Amino acid sequence: MPVRHFLTLMDLSPAELETLIRRAIELKQKHYDGEIFEPLRNKTLAMVFEKSSTRTRVSFEAGMAQLGGHAMFLSPRDTPAGPRRAAGGHGAGTVAHGRLRHHPHLRARQDRALRL
Repeated sequence: MPVRHFLTLMDLSPAELETLIRRAIELKQKHYDGEIFEPLRNKTLAMVFEKSSTRTRVSFEAGMAQLGGHAMFLSPRDTPAGPRRAAGGHGAGTVAHGRLRHHPHLRARQDRALRL
């Protein structure tokens, strides 16, 4: 299955967006009811931020913990090969099951990459 990026609401069809919202409501209800639901147990999310974003980092750390997983923060200066290698290189693939790249101009970068 090809990788899909969710950068804006326009990246999803109306049906996909509705499904996503319904699922989020279901998961929130499980959390409020105190139900233990850990589909991400033993999974790690690598988060690479070009610029610091406390709100995004904390939100993803809390979400991963609530779903049984773990989130690890990496800054570009923490990774000798830079953010691209840390987020998707072979080394990170052995430790992380997912990745979050936070960059304020990610949409413009994606558009440029698709034109190449």
